[in-house]
Amino acid sequence: MPGAAAGGPAPEAPRLRDGKTYRLLKQALLAGCDRFGFRLAHYSVQANHVHLICEGKDKDALARGMGGCSLTATTPAS
Repeated sequence: MPGAAAGGPAPEAPRLRDGKTYRLLKQALLAGCDRFGFRLAHYSVQANHVHLICEGKDKDALARGMGGCSLTATTPAS
């Protein structure tokens, strides 16, 4: 089941293509790109948002995967 998503920027969002922020975002996306029936097929990091092309074995897998991407990307790095 293919899907596409784009998240809008928060007003205080950092510039996603800047050095450390980009590296952390890429690391988070790659960590969850192929799990539990969810696959991140392609991503495009823009200045203040991300475009994702995803696949899920069913609607539940797609929803869980997208939720995981959202949680991973918004969790502050230590």
